[in-house]
Amino acid sequence: MAGLEGVIHLAGESIAEGRWTKKRMMRILDSRVNGTRNLVAGLGKNPPKAMASASAVGWYGPHGDEALDEHAPHGGDFLSHVCLEWEREARHAEEELG
Repeated sequence: MAGLEGVIHLAGESIAEGRWTKKRMMRILDSRVNGTRNLVAGLGKNPPKAMASASAVGWYGPHGDEALDEHAPHGGDFLSHVCLEWEREARHAEEELG
């Protein structure tokens, strides 16, 4: 992957298909955290100039019509946890890729 200008990472197990069993929830989480980790490992010594990894508005948890901005804390539900862990792994990528 040498010579890449940038990488956009949006991959992960679909949250819209099937019941959220414990096994499926682990696949949802692992696909994002391990996917980010594996992508960074694949980039190796040839990091791109830029990497974007987006989680989701699920970060905030359910708030109905309440207005939120980027300073709002993460929620306490499953999707919030997934977003938190995914973004944490992306920050590790930033450290590794410089």
